[in-house]
Amino acid sequence: MIYYGDKKFNQGVYGIESQPFDVRVILHNKANNTAIMLNSKGYAHDRTETTFYGTRKFGQGIYGGKERPKLLDVSWAYERVGGCGNALLNISLPYGDIDMIEDNTEVRIECRGRYGNKYETWYRGEIVSRERVLGIIDTYTITVQGTVMQLERVRIDNVTYTNQNTGIIIADIIDNYVLASTDIKRTVGIGGVQANEFAVDTITFNGTAMAAIRSLAELTGNAEFGVGTDREFYFKVRSNAVSMAYFIDGLQDISEMTDFSQIVNKFKLFGTSPFTRSKGDTNSQELYGQRNDILEQSAINTNDVADRYIDGYLTELKTPAKSINFTIGNVRERIEKSHPFGSIVFVNLPAETGYVLTQYQIERIEYNMSGGGDGLIANITGGKIKEDITDVLAYLDYRLNQLVDV
Repeated sequence: MIYYGDKKFNQGVYGIESQPFDVRVILHNKANNTAIMLNSKGYAHDRTETTFYGTRKFGQGIYGGKERPKLLDVSWAYERVGGCGNALLNISLPYGDIDMIEDNTEVRIECRGRYGNKYETWYRGEIVSRERVLGIIDTYTITVQGTVMQLERVRIDNVTYTNQNTGIIIADIIDNYVLASTDIKRTVGIGGVQANEFAVDTITFNGTAMAAIRSLAELTGNAEFGVGTDREFYFKVRSNAVSMAYFIDGLQDISEMTDFSQIVNKFKLFGTSPFTRSKGDTNSQELYGQRNDILEQSAINTNDVADRYIDGYLTELKTPAKSINFTIGNVRERIEKSHPFGSIVFVNLPAETGYVLTQYQIERIEYNMSGGGDGLIANITGGKIKEDITDVLAYLDYRLNQLVDV
């Protein structure tokens, strides 16, 4: 059976039947413009595009027989805040070829679905470290981080914005400080930056571009930001719109947790010295008692901006942290196809009471090749959308049990 080469899946032996799901990894050394392409079967993938990286192909010359490189395992994450997250590769390579994989090597993970011949990019990042295990066939563990982490390399020192909307500030930071020194892109006109137009009276940044963007996300209302597979930067207002729904009995390893220990309902913010600001939520304090914490954000020096910043934290922390984690198998299509992520609805069908709906914000999706069958395994983590009265009752019950134990 021919999987690769000139044979097409709608001709000959395949007819109109579906083809096997496939994952491949491309390691592109940008310094010398060479690339390694490999998949779990150890086959070479020749691409038809003439503009692809370099001219080195595994079906020719240096690679032959048992020495062909192979993808042993791969996992990667896509996150609500950050986009492409961390990835982990386990590969085998012929002796000496590890030298092609060095700092600034780009990693692309591509998947081909059951229908069609094209591969789609599901992940993009850059190598952080490599570990070599010596043996008859050398294997390597490669750690990868998403392109968004390049924001940590960009410094923004003593830059002040006055009477500007958050969206304008974000676009200015990306255009004037980030684009020139990173692989990150921002294409005007595609709606990549859509912030709540909160007008900042004055704010000064001294730190990294990542820190500045995080601060603006919190001012906007805990927005989603990151860098996607196309290296485009995005900044979107978080949405609770439902993007997927699952029946509980069709999921694997599903678990739900409510954590009361992380509740904070009063903050004191330390801004540009000597500026400070305190704010709390009285309803939360009446329910759970006063729970204090401090925030440090040297860019803030006005009450208006400070209140907005603290409100972002209070919204997230004034009630119990509720989360869900579950696994689905045989995933053949990307779950995250647009930003913002949106939310998940779970449908439970208890016999006595009819259906029950529970809604969560999608926080993180982790894909894994191992054991996925004809597809991938996806582990999804979600966070609470809003406070539910059952959280309050559960907490009160918890406190009563503590008193009884004493």
